[in-house]
Amino acid sequence: MARGSGRCARIGGALTVLISCCVMTGCPPRGSASRGDATNATELTPPEARRAFEPLVAAHNARVALFESFVAPAAVVLRYPELDRGVDREVEQQLDASISLASGGRGALELKLLGKTWAWRGGDGSRSWVYMAAGEQPSQLHVYERLSDGTNTEAGALVGGAELTLLTPASLRLLLGLAPIAPEWSLVPIVPAAGEPLAGTPTARYEVRWNPTPAAIARMRLDGAGAPLSIVVTDLAGSEIVRALHAEPLRVRRENIAMGAWPAVARRISIDASRSRSGATILLDAEALARPMRAPKERFFDLTAMQLYLAPQEVIVHDPSSAARPTPAAGASPRKVW
Repeated sequence: MARGSGRCARIGGALTVLISCCVMTGCPPRGSASRGDATNATELTPPEARRAFEPLVAAHNARVALFESFVAPAAVVLRYPELDRGVDREVEQQLDASISLASGGRGALELKLLGKTWAWRGGDGSRSWVYMAAGEQPSQLHVYERLSDGTNTEAGALVGGAELTLLTPASLRLLLGLAPIAPEWSLVPIVPAAGEPLAGTPTARYEVRWNPTPAAIARMRLDGAGAPLSIVVTDLAGSEIVRALHAEPLRVRRENIAMGAWPAVARRISIDASRSRSGATILLDAEALARPMRAPKERFFDLTAMQLYLAPQEVIVHDPSSAARPTPAAGASPRKVW
């Protein structure tokens, strides 16, 4: 970035932990647990383990289908490193958040500090945008014409790149446990900590693995009802990018569904990206989830409307091609970053 590449870039990388997972090139390795990996006192073979998990995966995907749209207020505690007078220290920000997810990969995450928009992450399913008004730098709206182009930004270098490679609400769905498990899922054995015995139940011995993108690997541990307990995203080499731990399951009101069949989500989601030393804790508003859920606002997924609402001082369009294209109809004048 030509301007605001210091503190705002670090904050931007940390914020992306909330909604990003790795997209690179190539095909991730496939595999499933072998009999030698799976055997214990109960002698579960891989086919038996898969049969035990099939209803759990089906239950997870059926629950996710009820959350094609998801709107909820939340409280967010964001942690990220900051260089202060030559000393690297960890900063913690307590923010108010509003999450809006819709069909077609559309979504928005607004973070507010003392009632003012501090950051916004959103997208319309093909493009994504990032607004930053944190710190003393001019407010900026970054527009990514291709979802994978965020990795080329200067901010990406500051956080190791991986946390800034896919700026899309689909990643927020994944970390919140609201994304389906792909049909081509497999099982991998859970390796217990040193000195700990391997439990006999299938969910304590295996986790589900699939590819949320062509080059990212997700592993999910499920409970006995098919709800996620943890989600880990790695790169092709198996290096961890981000993990999310789920706690405090809460049933969410859905119209035309009996109360006893309301689907559940985790109220507390703890997110950690160790290599960028960033993390966040998301606390969904329990009272709001018990009320009828309102529909996402369509203007949140329209770039022109968002420019008018956010009124950034600068718009930076990340476009790797040299083809001419119209400039945005509203907001600040854009400049291209190649």
